[in-house]
Amino acid sequence: MFQQMAADPRTAWIFQTYAFLLGAIVGSFLNVVIHRLPLGKSVVSPPSSCPKCGHRIRWYENIPLISWVALRGKCSNCKTPISPRYPMVELLTGLLSLAVYQLPIPLADRLALWIFVLNLVAITFIDFDHMIIPPQLSIGGAVVGFASSFFTGTVSWQSSLAGALGGFAVLFGFTWFYGIITNKVGMGGGDFFMFGMIGSFLGAYPALPAIILLAVLQGSVAGGARYLWAWGTGQIAEYERQMAAAPPPPPKKEGADEDDDGEWIEVPEWQLIPFGPFLALGALEYLFFGRTLIDWYMNASRWLVDRVL
Repeated sequence: MFQQMAADPRTAWIFQTYAFLLGAIVGSFLNVVIHRLPLGKSVVSPPSSCPKCGHRIRWYENIPLISWVALRGKCSNCKTPISPRYPMVELLTGLLSLAVYQLPIPLADRLALWIFVLNLVAITFIDFDHMIIPPQLSIGGAVVGFASSFFTGTVSWQSSLAGALGGFAVLFGFTWFYGIITNKVGMGGGDFFMFGMIGSFLGAYPALPAIILLAVLQGSVAGGARYLWAWGTGQIAEYERQMAAAPPPPPKKEGADEDDDGEWIEVPEWQLIPFGPFLALGALEYLFFGRTLIDWYMNASRWLVDRVL
């Protein structure tokens, strides 16, 4: 009966609304996860409160989307501004939950992919804030993705396992090779496990090649835009002046490692670009538009080959 109601255009909006509202409610909890998990705090206790005055947030002050608007984006007690990112995460999670619900796949598959999407949202904002990807989300997510492959038809358990191992190995190998060539760190270990988690839910092929291509392309565009912004605002010139005026490093101590300078080199903020959000974006693009993107890429490749050759 529920399947018939969900498919009937006259009643489908009820289930769609429920999917959005459920996503927004979970998004409110994700805000807690995003804030507390990187700090090593419990995500279930104590209840949420204002970080400035300690005012305990009442249930009617924590209604997704509505409460932030009703409070005009301020704490009801001390009037400290509340970041608009809180309702943004709730809205984003609600829309993504609705999008997952609309996928033409069995319910079990949609539930597994819903967990996957929620994980991507949490990872994205944590990586933006702290430049880390908690293993509870990456490794834990990979375990959930592999376990769900035994109960869903999205990918087989063999493809899930290959995706988890292959995703980790690809980024680990790339970073290792990049470090050998440039003697620099390419990306953090959290990205390795995150890509493995993505592979555990979406499989190895064609998901991983498509996602890494999308992530690298979009990350490069964002990195270039940030560099231009830093150049235009004078941050790069200021950084170069500071480096030129800095005293030379002290001589290395006898017996020290060849690569050990004895001090940390601070990387300018405009060079710090987390890669996790672009992996998440590529995974979402593949999840919702994968077949279309692959067909477009193949057609564009054929057109280019025909013109060149």
